[in-house]
Amino acid sequence: MTKFTKYGFPIGANEDVFSAKQVPEHLKHVLEDKKTYHFGSFGVCPFRVKHDVPTFGYLIHHPECGTILFATDCAFIPYRFPNVKHLIIEANYSDEILEQRILSGEEHAARRKRLLETHMEIGITIKGIMKCDPYGIKTITLIHLSSQNGNAKEFQHLVAKSFGIPTYVAKPNLIVNLEK
Repeated sequence: MTKFTKYGFPIGANEDVFSAKQVPEHLKHVLEDKKTYHFGSFGVCPFRVKHDVPTFGYLIHHPECGTILFATDCAFIPYRFPNVKHLIIEANYSDEILEQRILSGEEHAARRKRLLETHMEIGITIKGIMKCDPYGIKTITLIHLSSQNGNAKEFQHLVAKSFGIPTYVAKPNLIVNLEK
């Protein structure tokens, strides 16, 4: 966050983030749950998601690309979102991989509880996509994958096969065409 403030970028976040981070007052834009804000041509509506700290997902609208749903650091998608054109959604872990790692001793069993309460398992990600009326979605980008308890290729294949929608896994320099 300091990189952005260094260059004078305004920061939009909930009050809890500003309590934890040092952001100059003139750059702070406190966002409230389910209230739409406008930043240039973008309309942004934050909504609370379940995590172990107060966190937002975002419904973002721009006339050139339509509506984008951005959801990460959450256990599930709490609402139905019709008319979404592009999804940027967490697919953090696989129950199967996590279970295998716990049984082998590579992962501590206590980690399961935290993951269940704070991050999306790939099956929950797929249920979240279903809540967005997937027949109008143009692209899906999977984000926040666990390097130990996830499998990027498997998750990408599973989501693409489930919906027949171009599916990407976020990585450095990835460019996704967000045409309407």
